[in-house]
Amino acid sequence: MATPIGFLAGVWRGSGTGEFPTMEPFAYEEEIRFLELGVPSLVYQQRAWSPDDDELLHLETGIWRSSPDGDLAVSVALPRVTEISEGRIVDGTISLVATSVRRAEGGAALVAVERTYAWEADEIRYRIAMATEEVGDITHHLAGTLRRVSPPPR
Repeated sequence: MATPIGFLAGVWRGSGTGEFPTMEPFAYEEEIRFLELGVPSLVYQQRAWSPDDDELLHLETGIWRSSPDGDLAVSVALPRVTEISEGRIVDGTISLVATSVRRAEGGAALVAVERTYAWEADEIRYRIAMATEEVGDITHHLAGTLRRVSPPPR
């Protein structure tokens, strides 16, 4: 089924850099998989690892759902944290803002997230900003570039 976010289906790999006032800057490698469900939704799986020693740095999974007019609702589960974001896709750019962030005991002190993905041909450039209990203002955290490494499944 065609969906405004169907172009994301497939496997994407690349690299990025991260920073935040409470941590040292870092580099990472990353893979994101989007799998079509046959409804206007995609299953989302992301993992990032250290380019130095392949140590797992982060992982998250979720569902991206779009309406025919480009509205998006995204649910993401991270270890001990869930995020619900809403946004839009306009001319190949996806903008998402978390409308709910919840955490279990011991989860990251995340309180707000903003995600922007710009798609062009077989490349996605993205930026993620966040706020935590310690750093209350939304602050740049991650930037990366991904390239499609496998086409959408047929």
